[in-house]
Amino acid sequence: QEVDATIDDTVKPLCPSCIEPLIYTPICCIYPDGSTMTFSSYCSLQYYNCIHFTQCIAVALRSCDCLGIYPYPPIIIDPYPLPTSPIEEPAQS
Repeated sequence: QEVDATIDDTVKPLCPSCIEPLIYTPICCIYPDGSTMTFSSYCSLQYYNCIHFTQCIAVALRSCDCLGIYPYPPIIIDPYPLPTSPIEEPAQS
């Protein structure tokens, strides 16, 4: 008999099912081995990781294709980078 090891049927009911939102909001998941995967929504990402026992080390709110390919180890992209100009310290009197 053939065993399908991709998705464990005992795990499936424990994972919250995903209702896809009407607006396509791609999200990129970066895995510890350096691989990336684009999901159509955050809940589909959570569902996939739940049934496969995987976890993202970083996520970016765009398609992985838009991020470019980075060498291993993956670079964690800060979605809200700080301004690069130095902050002026008030003069101490």
